[in-house]
Amino acid sequence: MGAGTTNSNLKNNYSNIKLKLNNKIYDTGLSMLGLLCGDHLKSAIGTLFNTGTVVGFGSNVFSCGLTEKFIPSFSWGPGSKYNLEKFIKTAETVMLRRDKTLSDKYSKMVEFIFRNEY
Repeated sequence: MGAGTTNSNLKNNYSNIKLKLNNKIYDTGLSMLGLLCGDHLKSAIGTLFNTGTVVGFGSNVFSCGLTEKFIPSFSWGPGSKYNLEKFIKTAETVMLRRDKTLSDKYSKMVEFIFRNEY
């Protein structure tokens, strides 16, 4: 997460938090719920995540103001998709910094998510 990334977990009007998934709205029945995100999320400096925001796997989020409430996997900023090969290269670098390797099995999972995102 970039420096100054912020997430709200309580709505100003204290009503139930709703999630947006697959273009459908779901009432969580909860009054407190922050960011739900997939692995390998990256956010720019000062990113503002709204209450109950859902961000998919491998997204690089940067925008002005509050983000959308739903950001699909492998999003690159607003409206673009991450290049799979560049994502794999970055993920390998990140994992090596943590003394991990990106296995073939993990790489195949990443490609499956990339090819089958709704």
